[in-house]
Amino acid sequence: MPSLVDVLPQDLIDRLIDLLWSEGKRFDIRKYALLCRVFLPRSQHHLFSYIKLDRGRVHGFHEILQRTPSIAKAVRAVHLVLDGGRCDWMVEAWAADFMYILKSITQPTTLPESTSLRELKIETQYSSGSNIKSAQLFLERVFKPFFAPHITSLHIESLPKVPINVIDSCVALTELTLVSAPLNLNYGRSNNQTHPQFSPRRHKLRRLEYTDPGEVKLLTIAAPPTRSRLDLSELRSLHFHMESLDEAASQQWIIDESAATLEELHFKNFDDPGESLAIYYRIFILNYDKESELGWFINLKACPNLRVLDLDIRLGHPTAGGNEDDIHTLSLVLSRLPKPNRLDTIRLEAYVGYVWSVDDPQDILNADWESLQSQLLDVAAGKAIFEFSFMMTYLNVNYEARMEQGSEEGMEDGSDSSEEGMEDGSDSSEEGMEERLMRDRCEAALDRLRTEKLAKLSSIGIVNLTHYVDIPHQS
Repeated sequence: MPSLVDVLPQDLIDRLIDLLWSEGKRFDIRKYALLCRVFLPRSQHHLFSYIKLDRGRVHGFHEILQRTPSIAKAVRAVHLVLDGGRCDWMVEAWAADFMYILKSITQPTTLPESTSLRELKIETQYSSGSNIKSAQLFLERVFKPFFAPHITSLHIESLPKVPINVIDSCVALTELTLVSAPLNLNYGRSNNQTHPQFSPRRHKLRRLEYTDPGEVKLLTIAAPPTRSRLDLSELRSLHFHMESLDEAASQQWIIDESAATLEELHFKNFDDPGESLAIYYRIFILNYDKESELGWFINLKACPNLRVLDLDIRLGHPTAGGNEDDIHTLSLVLSRLPKPNRLDTIRLEAYVGYVWSVDDPQDILNADWESLQSQLLDVAAGKAIFEFSFMMTYLNVNYEARMEQGSEEGMEDGSDSSEEGMEDGSDSSEEGMEERLMRDRCEAALDRLRTEKLAKLSSIGIVNLTHYVDIPHQS
């Protein structure tokens, strides 16, 4: 008697696998692929849609392709990892396995597109910040013949001095990510004044992510001898990694360039908020200038199609509504939205205790939530769905101080507290109790935030309040 799987049409099985993939159930797909052969083709389509290649992975994936050549058609995204910027394993004569992989994944398919390949990420590991080695060979033997004709998304991370030719040679680029990746704008002849006829292709981007606004400006609004490479008039999604909210001041021009089409705006902290951000914010507060207030330099009045606003903020200052209250300044940003607008999702990630010492998570209630709720209600009015998400990351500085005090006392009386802690487990148990206590306090603070400060918003929209307790661990 045939099983249920045997009588189900293949297209239905494929749709079930697609559903599992869309829900992020990668492990389940792998399990089902091993369970029954009818699950295998569609499972491979998803499991091999993304591949990560470094020197150690090339040989293994080469063997997979030799056993099952059809897998090559599934590859949509490639992640190349360079060891300290070295790419000799890609370009030297003995790199036959790697060349076989590239030829396989870029061969024509029966799809309307010439190949499934659409995305490339390049980064270095172990030696972040190392320049790319053998750049010319990488360009001529790897990037131009195999990636430039096909990819629509390019992501470069932690790899400085990548030749500008990488962008120039792309044919259909619509998504660009440059994270800690300053380009070599003077590489080759692209920007050489002795070649005035050179006119690089201008890519109409739909998504842009970056850490260096100055570089993006050079690529967009260029002055001779640099040529403009980016057209932001159809930009949909903007992601900016910053070290402080003050850096957003330099982003108004890019918001204005893409105002008519911009749908998502993400301002995210790039560095550890417990280190450089806290130091920077303290300097920023001491040298505060009202013109640098968040509400003054993020002006969204020309963005009628903005749907998602995603910001990292700091909380914990005892004075509500002041110059240092990011909730208050966010209210100013929202007050300048055009009417009508399409904004239906606001996400905040708040760092509490990283800038100002916060004894209790409930100190976040001191912020100007009344003004923010008023603006959120105004934005949500008339919309079928409105979602406000608030993620609190709380730094338990009291625990850190007690641990330091305990270490000092242990040194004074000559006891080896670390050994004693390992023997009786007291250190780990105390840390666990402290973390549970802080979790309970964070939950209580968020409950009060929902029921007292955002009660009206909770009654008409979706309000998601979550938290994470960050307890520093001594090395």
